[in-house]
Amino acid sequence: MEEAVKQLERAVELKPEDPTINDHLGDAYWQVGRMLEARFQWSHARDLKPEPEDLVKIEAKLKSGLPDDTASAAEAEHKKPGGG
Repeated sequence: MEEAVKQLERAVELKPEDPTINDHLGDAYWQVGRMLEARFQWSHARDLKPEPEDLVKIEAKLKSGLPDDTASAAEAEHKKPGGG
């Protein structure tokens, strides 16, 4: 998952105005336990004027984070020896 974070960070560097990439980077941050950075990234994605259907999803993430199954997977990974 850390590799996905690195790739998405690079994608945001190349195309910072893209709300979808910023949203996905927020998801990746959340999945590796970087909750504050995830919320920042989602907030940025929201400010970039995403499509209406994406805006609804981003606002839900800002309110509640990712669904529990995703957060649980990140938490489990973080608790593994040598994880996160």
